[in-house]
Amino acid sequence: MIRITINRQTATLSSLLNTLARYLVSLRDRNACWEANRDFAYSTLRGYENEKDWHKDDEELLRGRIIYNEAMCVVEVLLEGLTKALEDNPFPSQRRRLLPTATELFPDAEISFEWRIVLRGEKLWKRIFTESGISCEVDKIRFPEVEVADIREVEGKLLKLVGEEGYLKASEVALVLNTGENSKIYKVTKKELVGRGWTWKGKKVEGVVSKVVYPPPKR
Repeated sequence: MIRITINRQTATLSSLLNTLARYLVSLRDRNACWEANRDFAYSTLRGYENEKDWHKDDEELLRGRIIYNEAMCVVEVLLEGLTKALEDNPFPSQRRRLLPTATELFPDAEISFEWRIVLRGEKLWKRIFTESGISCEVDKIRFPEVEVADIREVEGKLLKLVGEEGYLKASEVALVLNTGENSKIYKVTKKELVGRGWTWKGKKVEGVVSKVVYPPPKR
């Protein structure tokens, strides 16, 4: 196994994201091979189950391989989710340990790598990082500070996007800020804009309820 190590006791968020991105490339290729052979594996397992007298050991071995391969598909989904969550910089200016951070972001995650053994919490994430070859011995991950754009400059850009209906979509605010709607930058900026009279509401647009933003009333 190739071991990917973050070579500092305190690593930056960007170095962790780069490490995850590199591993996800190889994991997707690995899981794609499994998906191509999944039907055959299950078909073979059913055959072994029907002839247990002859294939008891084969059945147990194949069942274990299937469980492990399916687990790694779930690992892929979880690591993609972890990457997306970390990209939003959920803990700005903090230094946090990797295992409790992942556990806090995904408290309900659970995976079975072996028959009838389910892992949760830090035990699960330690196994995931071990399987990934990612060292979780790093003392802490350093999250960057949030840099909020000049609020007057942001307002000027948003006012230009207000349509004839008198509002713009919340997603357009995120585009102007070059971030996601769940990011810390978005939330901090939204709080400042609300304090300056901007309003977030739900509105039915083209048959679908969407988040829209109204500018402050003209004085």
